[in-house]
Amino acid sequence: MFMDLSHHEILKLDEWLDRALAPLVGEDGVRDLIKGYIIKALETCEISAGSKRDFVVLMRGLLEGVVDDDNFAERLYLVLLRKSYMVQSESSKTVEVANIPLEKLVWETIFEEFAPFGKILRSKVDHDRRHALIQYDNASSAVRCCAVDRAFFGNRFVSVSIYAGLWEEFPGTVYVDEYGPEAISRERLQRKEEQLREYESRLSVLLENLRHAASTKDYLHHAEKFLKIKEEMAEQKVSPEDMIREKLELMILEDPKRSVDVIISPFKPTRKARMLRRPIRMSGHHPIFIPRRPLGCRKPIHLVRGSRHGPRIRTRVPVSRRIIRQK
Repeated sequence: MFMDLSHHEILKLDEWLDRALAPLVGEDGVRDLIKGYIIKALETCEISAGSKRDFVVLMRGLLEGVVDDDNFAERLYLVLLRKSYMVQSESSKTVEVANIPLEKLVWETIFEEFAPFGKILRSKVDHDRRHALIQYDNASSAVRCCAVDRAFFGNRFVSVSIYAGLWEEFPGTVYVDEYGPEAISRERLQRKEEQLREYESRLSVLLENLRHAASTKDYLHHAEKFLKIKEEMAEQKVSPEDMIREKLELMILEDPKRSVDVIISPFKPTRKARMLRRPIRMSGHHPIFIPRRPLGCRKPIHLVRGSRHGPRIRTRVPVSRRIIRQK
């Protein structure tokens, strides 16, 4: 099976299909038939996870003559890939601004007008309708923006409301970079965490089915599903270890100073032997280092207290060497 959709997921996907098919199919009865046909196809078609080309080609073939929109299959793939129909927080963080004066449809002016309510992540402008989308970092900023009693851009006809649709469905031009590196990493991490929770719930259900399998055929069927999910997690790099790595990378990206405290590679102790220290004999206020015996000298070394520049060394010279020196 391509997708194991729960009842709640099917309801949410049905709502998205209803909004997406409304401009294309006018009659409610026909639209309901098309929605059921698409959901049934998603549950029964064998397509490898993450293969956009295969998915788009197959859906275009299935919907040929039914849905008159070449981009519908790509939009559906994007929705299923990012689970946008399951994420309500993204819509609650987005504000739709209508009836903007034409001379105000520039990023600098929009930023100055809406930045006081919170951190703006991205903005999209539709010049034909004079509408714009403003997405904040959190939902409270969007609520404050809509609750304030003021005339935006000095025009009382400008209306501000929470955007209930999807970002990809809004036609327009992006006036600011979609995301910075921090926001990209944060969104990717949130998306992977949601995928991990979904995978874990599916794996737990399959484990229960494996424990209570009535026959070998059922056991092999559930085991095959279990292995497919594990392969998908490995391909998409969705695992607890990957989550830890993503969080470390995001932490370092947001605050480079903290990267000093994060040791990703394991510590490898050195195998070098400790340096041998020479013994020290304390004499007065200055320590006296005991040097090694000079080469060729068999007699012991007598130390005499030296100055601050170091100790003076006096050695006993053998008698044979004294005679040679006198000659």
